[in-house]
Amino acid sequence: MKKNIWFINQAAGSPYHGMVFRTYYLAHEMVKQGHDVTIFSGSFSHNYIKLPKTSGVFTEEMIDGIRYVWVKLPPYPQSKSVGRIIAMFLFPLLLLFYFTRKKPTAIVVSSPPPIPIVVGWIWSKIYRCKLFFEVRDIWPLSIQMLGGYGPNNPFIALLLLIEKFAYTRAHYISSVLPKAFLHFESRGMQKGKFLYVPNGVIEEKRSEAQSETFNVIAKLKSEGKFVVGYAGTVGYANNLNMFVESAELLANKNIQLVIIGEGSHKKGLEKITDKVIFLPPVPKKEIPAILEKFDVGYIGLMKEELFKFGISPNKIFDYMFAKIPVIMAIDSGNDLVKEANCGISVPSCEAKDIASAITEIFKLTPEERSQLGKNGYEFVNKNHRYDKVVQVYLDKM
Repeated sequence: MKKNIWFINQAAGSPYHGMVFRTYYLAHEMVKQGHDVTIFSGSFSHNYIKLPKTSGVFTEEMIDGIRYVWVKLPPYPQSKSVGRIIAMFLFPLLLLFYFTRKKPTAIVVSSPPPIPIVVGWIWSKIYRCKLFFEVRDIWPLSIQMLGGYGPNNPFIALLLLIEKFAYTRAHYISSVLPKAFLHFESRGMQKGKFLYVPNGVIEEKRSEAQSETFNVIAKLKSEGKFVVGYAGTVGYANNLNMFVESAELLANKNIQLVIIGEGSHKKGLEKITDKVIFLPPVPKKEIPAILEKFDVGYIGLMKEELFKFGISPNKIFDYMFAKIPVIMAIDSGNDLVKEANCGISVPSCEAKDIASAITEIFKLTPEERSQLGKNGYEFVNKNHRYDKVVQVYLDKM
């Protein structure tokens, strides 16, 4: 039966505007399966590369079969600013003035921020439809842990109230984190309401890589180098310090570590060693061709208590989709690499153990490495293609 599905995500972008992409991918797959989908998003986000064109409070736009409703929001200077907090409250407030006669089958409110769940709940009562609360990042828990804020902070106290409201009022609570239900239940969610809806992959049209970055990787391969690569944001949280330091511990000179991307941590990393090659980022469409040139893909994250609820990073799935072995230096409640049998996990996140993992995969035969890549590819196709991921939602709507 054809459904009319609404997503409320203040930071939902698109391939044409920039991150965040998850809501777009879910919606696009639902459209492909014959459903009507509307995304309510803010007209400004610090993650957008290109801002949507708006006129008035609400601007409607069709993007790849998805109906976007852009809610006019004022720009703010940076992610950590008073302006962003104001936008968090203004977005749901303005949504209260939106009206349509077309009744939704279900509403999915994607957090963070969690504040729009109040509007989602009001609409679910008006339209008598199912309400889903999707948690991509656990707020305010992550803010408290990373920022050191206590429950008596006014903003945190308000978010705690909204969080409990969401867990007790929504029909279903979903998350990209497989063990997040442990926290949700501690905050009032009833057992049986949790849905694990992980991040996924899509098979996009291939584009021949023509960047200088690709040419450098291709040259390294032609010289017989064993390339262990990272492609993504070069930030502190990605634990790239340990990855870079591991280069000093590698005895075999045929092993070459490569980091592709930009970020605030890049200049500091470049000073650690000259044994890692740093390359500029490339257009998203070129990423698959570059990843396939890697012999191993690396992903890491700094140790955080939050990860006990699990992880679902797109980068791991991209590596798996490229059919390359994966080294995952993350201490988390789930182990995707072990589940897929596609590489080596390094829960210690230490440089010496990362170096040992690189050496271990290097010593495998080409056939053994190829099998690890195939294992990951089969795993991601079975469990993380968006046509299968969305079915978790559709079955409950």
